[in-house]
Amino acid sequence: MPPVSTSNAAATTDSRSGNAESVSSAGKGLYSEYFCDDNIFDEHGDFRYGGEKALTLKLQVLQLIADKFPGVETEREPTLEMIGQGSFNVVVGVTLHPPKSRNDCNMSVGNKLTKLFTREPLRTFALRLPLDSSGKLDGSTDNNVTRDIVTLQVISSHLSIPVPQVIKYDPRTDNAVGRPFALQTRLAGESLQTLWERLNMPQKLSAMEQVTKMTEKIARCTSPVAGYISESNRDLRSSAIHVDQFNVPTKAEAERRPQFAQPVTRPAPKQTPHEFLIDQCNRWIAYEATFAHDHHSRVLWGKLKKLINALEERKWLGDRFHLAHGDLFPRNILAEITGPSTVKITGIVDWDMASFAPKFVALRAPFWGWMYDEQNEDGAYGDSYREPGQLMKKAFRAAASKEYTEFGLSVESAVGRKLFTVLRYGLIRYGQRELALQLLQQWHMLHPSDHVQTFHLY
Repeated sequence: MPPVSTSNAAATTDSRSGNAESVSSAGKGLYSEYFCDDNIFDEHGDFRYGGEKALTLKLQVLQLIADKFPGVETEREPTLEMIGQGSFNVVVGVTLHPPKSRNDCNMSVGNKLTKLFTREPLRTFALRLPLDSSGKLDGSTDNNVTRDIVTLQVISSHLSIPVPQVIKYDPRTDNAVGRPFALQTRLAGESLQTLWERLNMPQKLSAMEQVTKMTEKIARCTSPVAGYISESNRDLRSSAIHVDQFNVPTKAEAERRPQFAQPVTRPAPKQTPHEFLIDQCNRWIAYEATFAHDHHSRVLWGKLKKLINALEERKWLGDRFHLAHGDLFPRNILAEITGPSTVKITGIVDWDMASFAPKFVALRAPFWGWMYDEQNEDGAYGDSYREPGQLMKKAFRAAASKEYTEFGLSVESAVGRKLFTVLRYGLIRYGQRELALQLLQQWHMLHPSDHVQTFHLY
């Protein structure tokens, strides 16, 4: 079953779902000809639709590369390729060519042969440019490029997984592109999403096996605190990973009520997963009370606390937090075909949403391999009616540990992940309250003895 890209309506405030930022070095996607003259100009020399925008970006990127790589490295014009545009970033591929060979009548035959057979390799990069709130490159961006860079650096130093390395970055706007940017190494392979349709079933099973093992490897990185990787890691020499607390309110909710409390970056407190989940409830209750909204959801928060206690009593919470990529879908997994029945996962990109979270979040099964909706948590324990989906799920079971199988395929974990979404984004919006009611009902049907009864909002 091919992976699909869908949006997650329940997490549109901060989630990066639907982001197609696969930073690859071999994929030829929809935008591969974006910067070509034929795409910019028509046969009369006039701009095609969108051509002026493409030319402007091309000239800005070329100037940026000239500024950052002065001298012989840019003697020949770099090759640009639009790798993709997601919800939060545009990613441009940049290839630097070695300077053209110069004739030297005084060069010996030996030196000429050496030069002929030791040509400099191409240097390839991925340039990430954050979009504004309307999905364009015109206005200011809210993306914290520095934190994203620090996250990559922390990940690369703690995990033996190929991730992009940061070459140059600038969190300011006084540069050729007029906005923050990050220039990263461009990993081998292409996005698994692009590659998928060209794979046979054995190759797809090979990919599923590797993704399963890689997810467990990521989750083995643990912390005594929950939250995002902190920007403060940039200035620290400790091997410990410093973590910032999840914001309550979220930035999106705070922008709707600028006269009330705004998000503040704080170090995450040391808590057990049970304490963290209860604390998230209390933080949202306190925030809602500041503008007299708590009467809408105070009872519902109480029910969710009861569910959290049930998760703890049934041993689903553990005592530490586990690293989760946050957007580990085929669009962010790079791979290449290595044989008639094998592929190789060559890298994982787009770590901006990485966080330390309860185990049921980190050990999320890659059920995009056997269900159509990658965002529907109930797909984790669902069974495909088609043989390809059944084979993919079987491959997951064969590669996963007993613990991963339990957390990845259980209804309890699916409920836990939906609960985590509610606790991240609150109950102010009606859709979130509906999600909370749905997961309470689901738990009640599963474990009626826990007495986590549901009720109507009004």
